[in-house]
Amino acid sequence: MRPIVVTTTQDLDDYSDRWEGLRRASGGNVYNNLDLIKIWLETYQKAATPNIILIEEGKDLVGIAPLVNSVYRTKGLPLRTLSLVGGVPNCMMLLSNSILFLPGRKDALELIVGEMKRLKWSVLSTKFMADGDAVRQFTQMAHYTWHTVDEPSSTMMNVPIRDSGDITEGFDKHARRTIKRTLRLIDREGHHIQFRKIALDDLDRSVGAYVQQHIERWGSRGGSIFLDPNNTKFLRKALRIRYNGGGGYAYELLLDGEVAGQLFGFQEGDTAFGFRLGMNDSFSKFSPGWLVFYHAFLDLRERGVRWCALGFGEEKYKFEMGSKTMPLVGITATRGIVSVANRISRIGRDHQKKGDAEATEGPGREPVSNP
Repeated sequence: MRPIVVTTTQDLDDYSDRWEGLRRASGGNVYNNLDLIKIWLETYQKAATPNIILIEEGKDLVGIAPLVNSVYRTKGLPLRTLSLVGGVPNCMMLLSNSILFLPGRKDALELIVGEMKRLKWSVLSTKFMADGDAVRQFTQMAHYTWHTVDEPSSTMMNVPIRDSGDITEGFDKHARRTIKRTLRLIDREGHHIQFRKIALDDLDRSVGAYVQQHIERWGSRGGSIFLDPNNTKFLRKALRIRYNGGGGYAYELLLDGEVAGQLFGFQEGDTAFGFRLGMNDSFSKFSPGWLVFYHAFLDLRERGVRWCALGFGEEKYKFEMGSKTMPLVGITATRGIVSVANRISRIGRDHQKKGDAEATEGPGREPVSNP
């Protein structure tokens, strides 16, 4: 076996078939897809540099670490950071991108970690990886190798899609009532509702409408990520390339001719990955998010979809659709002066906690009981 570190997107062109073969053999999902990764790297080339580790055995690819190097500033100090492609702040996320290697090939993982040691970085950030044997082996090895802390746990929410009958049968009562009540309200008030699948030649227009509504909706809530034109560019290119391969989808719900809700995503096999959900605030009383999901699930079912992954975050509406949870895990590692500073800071916090405990549990004081 031999490790290779790829630092340009052009050098990835020769690995397309082998990359995809390894991705499928190791259980990687659509966000590990090489085409999406290349588009991400090209779009954000000013923010991140490829440091992709490939492990070759003869002509076969047995391990991949899709990593990028970037500079992250904290308190004015620049920190060189090594992270997964799609895991750089202020850039579009490739959720659950991960370290990949063939089952049983821990030797490939050891070579990956060995190459990661040689790269220049102070902080290693691998967040939101789909939990599994390979990821557990990587995080365990990272703990042995560097000063490492586990990232707060999160979950991927997956909605099961019934293969026949009422698409809402698996939803809870509140969700089913919301959809039925909204459809009756639209009919009673005489509104015209239309659901449409977006064709490839209409995709740019649809994404533009989504971006504009997102900017308007988030203007008073901290600002939209689409104020950065690179994020719009990536969304357009990512959807377009998946459309060309038959694995992209975009839906719009119109009320009286205006876009009220949208859903964009990717499909691979029997799983759809919801990438972006859009809603027009002026139609909020008609629950456009619920309606676009309802109609989209009907169409996705016809395309053979049995699961829809709705990203991380445990919002109430996802549970109301009967979502099943899948753990997402990650680690942050530090080394060099950053690691020393973190340890000193942790020691200081531990001493402070000890002092607080002594102050509250000293002589004459009763511990506070749980209610």
